[in-house]
Amino acid sequence: METRSVNSDSEEKSELILFHQDRRQDRLRKRRERYQKRKEDPEYQRTLKEKSEKRRLDPEVRRENLDYSQQRAKDPEFQMRRKEYLRQRRLDPSYREKVNQNKRDYYHKNKTNPEFLEKKNKLATAYCQRRSERKASDADYRKACRIKERMHEEKTSHKRRKTLSMSYVLKCIGGARRRSRKKSKTNIHFGFDLDTEHARQELLRRLMVGKCEVTGIPWDLNSDPWRATLDRIDNSRGYTLDNVRWVVWIYNRAKGKGSDDEVVKMALALARLPEPLSPKLDIPPEQITPFIGPRSDIGG
Repeated sequence: METRSVNSDSEEKSELILFHQDRRQDRLRKRRERYQKRKEDPEYQRTLKEKSEKRRLDPEVRRENLDYSQQRAKDPEFQMRRKEYLRQRRLDPSYREKVNQNKRDYYHKNKTNPEFLEKKNKLATAYCQRRSERKASDADYRKACRIKERMHEEKTSHKRRKTLSMSYVLKCIGGARRRSRKKSKTNIHFGFDLDTEHARQELLRRLMVGKCEVTGIPWDLNSDPWRATLDRIDNSRGYTLDNVRWVVWIYNRAKGKGSDDEVVKMALALARLPEPLSPKLDIPPEQITPFIGPRSDIGG
């Protein structure tokens, strides 16, 4: 009898636990449904926003919040727990990605809002002003800023630095393809055959020579005047392998829709000048002679 009573008591307890669990799940389900309905109700959201705004502007509530914040700020145990919690969250990559995504979504949602843009500009202006004032008055801060800027420059310089590689060739081919599409609308004989593997390898081989095919000036891919560009030898034809060459950007720019003879004519005229056009231009003769010859050979 005693064993039977114990079993019946345990069964009653388990049934009671299941009953309470079901009730709890039902309450949570109803709460979620009620929250979802309120979330989709614009009238309720407007009322809630008005209440929160009114409570935020209430001086008594603001005083209570300030007292509570000051009390928490003086609590060393709370500050230690807060620092540890924030450190753990910063180390979590999923949390960082979530925060960054929320920032991006908020910006794209409000980037056309004039109030948001005005507030953003004011905050940025105030931050720059505070930073400049602190730089002017604090030598240690100036030194720390210089170190930080140098570290950022070293960290990101490889992203901006261009190198002689197949990726650079493909980038130039992409630009030539876009220009070719525009030209082919008015000129049906404007060809393009640089998409083949043979053409890419041949262009890479020519680029790796390291200098302009016309002037012989070495490449500097990180400087606009001396970076490598694809030039058409005959401007009436398209971007074909037998009609393109690697030249420095400034030569390509000077040539434009003209010919090599016109560029040479302009270069000879500039070389005859008694003084350079800019006082800052001071090129030694040994740098000029490999390209256009000595001045005595130019003629009068």
